[in-house]
Amino acid sequence: MIIDLIEARVEELGLLLQSRFEKNMHRHKGLDWAKIKVKLVANKQKLWSLYEMEKTGGESDVVAPDVRRGDYI
Repeated sequence: MIIDLIEARVEELGLLLQSRFEKNMHRHKGLDWAKIKVKLVANKQKLWSLYEMEKTGGESDVVAPDVRRGDYI
């Protein structure tokens, strides 16, 4: 069951992911964090998965755009 993250946690997670994204721009050429963030905020399942990954020490990252689905991998 997916539990809604409280707004403070969503903001905290967003800042962490943005910081990691910006530190590793060499892996994200041509990608725009603002567009990625819009997709994440709109999908609670993805946010929950990323939150859980971070809790267990995983470091999620954007790998590439999924042009077919209009999303990011």
